[in-house]
Amino acid sequence: MTSKKKRAINVLQFAICIVALGLLYAIWCHFSALHIPCLFHHITGWYCPGCGVTRMCLAILSLDFDTAFYYNKAIFILLPFYILIGIKYILLYIKIGKISFTQIENIGLIISIVILLVYGLIRNILPYNYF
Repeated sequence: MTSKKKRAINVLQFAICIVALGLLYAIWCHFSALHIPCLFHHITGWYCPGCGVTRMCLAILSLDFDTAFYYNKAIFILLPFYILIGIKYILLYIKIGKISFTQIENIGLIISIVILLVYGLIRNILPYNYF
């Protein structure tokens, strides 16, 4: 078996595990009131940039994009960028076995992190329903 084929099988196995765990968690959340709590919010009382992502993902699975946007506006907007970067690097890993970011991709990722940090601050300053 070629190393390219091995890498593709490894990626597929990993993806199947992640999807299975995600679906199990979605089913768990749907049938129970128990969710994984945000430790940052629990300790500080502030909403982190990732607060609401579980509810956002559940809303996306229900094709309720308005509600998904409401739960976490920043990650909802950045999600296509992250998906495209992820797909590109999965394919690159399968093809050549290593990953290296271009300067533009590094800048894009840094900008997205800054956006998330600013969003985390703003959502705690302005009323939560607004932002």
